[in-house]
Amino acid sequence: MKTIGFILTITVGVALLTTSCNNGKSELQKSLDEIAAGLDETKFKKVDIDSLNYTMEVPDKMTPAVALNADASLQYSNPFKNQYVIVINEPIDEITEALKMLGMFDEKKTFMENFVDYKIRFFEENATSVTKGDLKKGSVYGLESYQIQADAMVEGVPQEITYCFGFIEGPKDAYMIMSWTLASDKEKFIPIAEKMFRSFRVKPGA
Repeated sequence: MKTIGFILTITVGVALLTTSCNNGKSELQKSLDEIAAGLDETKFKKVDIDSLNYTMEVPDKMTPAVALNADASLQYSNPFKNQYVIVINEPIDEITEALKMLGMFDEKKTFMENFVDYKIRFFEENATSVTKGDLKKGSVYGLESYQIQADAMVEGVPQEITYCFGFIEGPKDAYMIMSWTLASDKEKFIPIAEKMFRSFRVKPGA
């Protein structure tokens, strides 16, 4: 089984909850306006490849990559903005079998709960100074999903990185959408990562 994963949750810093006395508009509102403006400026394109059983939208300035992750079925990046995204998908029955062989499948939990637990544990074991957001359960186009955000340090990179991770359970496959950027750029990147995740669609019959 491919061993990489995580998830995303959008967080708003406590520092934003201050008030501007000069113009009567809260710093939080100004920050949200800036994020929305940044998202409005980002145009997206739909990636629909015949060999893939899903589609997803990515920023139009991102281009296909080949060396982000050997297990990824889709890889896109914009190295000029330090923005990256990959998708890894695996058959649910193969993941279940692998987790059981590893003794890491809790029969009291759902498949997705087991899968997400394993991926988060793997991430924490392979990164340092990890700060996680809350795990959020939801749905994407009617499919069960989980999201989480984490800031961490990784070997070979001197700056902190923000990872946005999302899991989706399809009819046959489980999908992990992982996007990342420098932590210093995360406020602008988080809504972009969220839009990519929310645009994910499993093709009919897949």
